[in-house]
Amino acid sequence: MKDGQTIIAEIGATIASTLEISDVMSTIARQVGEAFGVYSCDIHRYDADDDLLTYLAFWDLELDRGDGPWVCESHHQVSEQAAGEPFHPDVRPSFLPTVRDGEIVEVHRDDPDLAPTEASEMDRWSEKSTLDAPLQFDGRIIGVLGLVETRSCRRFTDDERELFSQVAVLAAIAIHNADLFGQLDQQNRSFQSLLGASRALTSTVGLDETLQVMARSAAEALKVPGCAIYEFIQPDDALIPRTSFGHVVLEPENIPIALSERSGDRWALERREIILERVADESVPQTVRSAMLAVGELTHLHVPLVFGGRTLGTLVLVETSGEREFSSYELELARGLGEHAAAALHAGRAYQAMQLEALTDGLTGLFNYRHLRNRLKEETARYRRYRTPFSLLMLDVDDFKQFNDQFGHQAGDEALVLIARVLRETLRTDIDVVCRYGGEEFAVLLPNTALVAQEDAREPAAAASNKAHRGSLENLRTETAPAIAERLRAAVEELGRDAVTPLRPQAVTISIGVSCTTADSLTPDELVAAADKALYLAKRLGKNRVETYRPSDAHTPEARPA
Repeated sequence: MKDGQTIIAEIGATIASTLEISDVMSTIARQVGEAFGVYSCDIHRYDADDDLLTYLAFWDLELDRGDGPWVCESHHQVSEQAAGEPFHPDVRPSFLPTVRDGEIVEVHRDDPDLAPTEASEMDRWSEKSTLDAPLQFDGRIIGVLGLVETRSCRRFTDDERELFSQVAVLAAIAIHNADLFGQLDQQNRSFQSLLGASRALTSTVGLDETLQVMARSAAEALKVPGCAIYEFIQPDDALIPRTSFGHVVLEPENIPIALSERSGDRWALERREIILERVADESVPQTVRSAMLAVGELTHLHVPLVFGGRTLGTLVLVETSGEREFSSYELELARGLGEHAAAALHAGRAYQAMQLEALTDGLTGLFNYRHLRNRLKEETARYRRYRTPFSLLMLDVDDFKQFNDQFGHQAGDEALVLIARVLRETLRTDIDVVCRYGGEEFAVLLPNTALVAQEDAREPAAAASNKAHRGSLENLRTETAPAIAERLRAAVEELGRDAVTPLRPQAVTISIGVSCTTADSLTPDELVAAADKALYLAKRLGKNRVETYRPSDAHTPEARPA
């Protein structure tokens, strides 16, 4: 056995070298076991409030390979503790004086007064002698340091017991210092995570980027491999995947997930509480358990995102290494990060609502002139690069002033809303752009739509030889802009006639002017002016009709009929 000063110096150097508790404890277990020449050495943490011991580190002579503690099933405590499961000290009667009274307890298999339960446990693990010392700090017992000998009934000398008690003091200091370091490290990670989340929340980046920062901050702060954020769509009782970080198998964006399929999220939103789901929990539905196992996710922590009394979504932390427990401190940190994510979702929704309000018409719900201008610029740029044609329709309600004067502004508003509905239902959703241009005038932007059929939409051979240009023609919409305009006109005429009411006894009709981009590269202003010319011609030629502006019309005072 090494001399006492050497052992104490080695353990002191270990304590000074690192503050990571797993590294400190495993090294001390090896140093103590080797120094006392025993078969094995173990260290346990003790929680006096719950009266439970928890395995921290273990060294075994036969399994020592020089790179850390090794679990040996021949040792009396490791089977339960290696998995991190707490146990009561009354499992072994010899533990009780150590954790209750702070005594160093030495037990031998051949002791004549050995308790039967102790003898049974020693036989079970082939133990001949054990020596356990309390790890005390600041008057509290925080753990147990134990030696085990399996080769003979060893009697430890008074000097060895005294040295062992001194070593136990150092081990207790190591645990205390590591705990302090762990708390400081966790507080620092918490501070950095909350600071990062706050900066993202107050910066000018978009909602998606902000939520990405939130997901990353939460995963790093709680040391989990993945995190996802979902937005709650209350009318549909569904979740929309917004972002993820790390090891998370996220469903496709913008595809709603029924809340009934996500038990953890549903409970978190309904109860407004953090919900822990582990695959082995009996409360987890089989469908959810199967889905978790399929992607290797063993623990989910569902954090409700609540702002201003409204549930906005969930933040889900994912653990893949095991069925994890979270400390109260970690749960509070998760709650704090959830509050930041909820604030981000609230701000994002408010901003989107403001954007929508700025770009839509309050009466009809259609886009307004400002949005039309932006889209015209985008389509013009696309045409100049890829030669992808697009068309513009300008629509005007026939004799609207007379209609308003005769039947009142309420009837006029109803007529405008009716026309807006026809336009929305007749055109392509999310492709064609329908706007209220102003007053009784509407505009429709038709991407990838030409004036004439595809076979007639060929430009000179030099342009047609361009690969990008050929591709743009191949993808042209088969229906031409004038044909679409005529379909819209007829739909408004038919619905306007069928929707006659006492308040609106006269049917409404519209006139439409059509223009399209050409090789002359019309600007947005020129395109609008061309469609206006065709619209005015339709008005002069009798109304309730469609007229088309063609490039040759730029040299004539009037647009030609379609």
